[in-house]
Amino acid sequence: MAMVMTSDVRFLEGDEFTISLRNLHQKGGLYQKAAATVQAAWGRAHSKQPFEEVFAGNARTNHGESRIPHCIKYDLTKFSRLVTVVNNGSCLFLYCGDHET
Repeated sequence: MAMVMTSDVRFLEGDEFTISLRNLHQKGGLYQKAAATVQAAWGRAHSKQPFEEVFAGNARTNHGESRIPHCIKYDLTKFSRLVTVVNNGSCLFLYCGDHET
């Protein structure tokens, strides 16, 4: 599990995050654009941007995720989502993809 620390939040990469990002990118087209959005957010986390700026421009979904405590989901293009868990000063990049993968 990779970890990046900023002044206010510790960013973590879940075990399946990299695989989900690769799979989303390989689908091509608008899915690839969604993957690029996630890569940009992860890159901002690596460049030690504040939490608000890491996800700037990414809208949260209208519906939360009741199955995962402290979950925040972001809308991406082509009905894709970025799923994170934010708790106790940490943000875990858990998964990105569409509802079929």
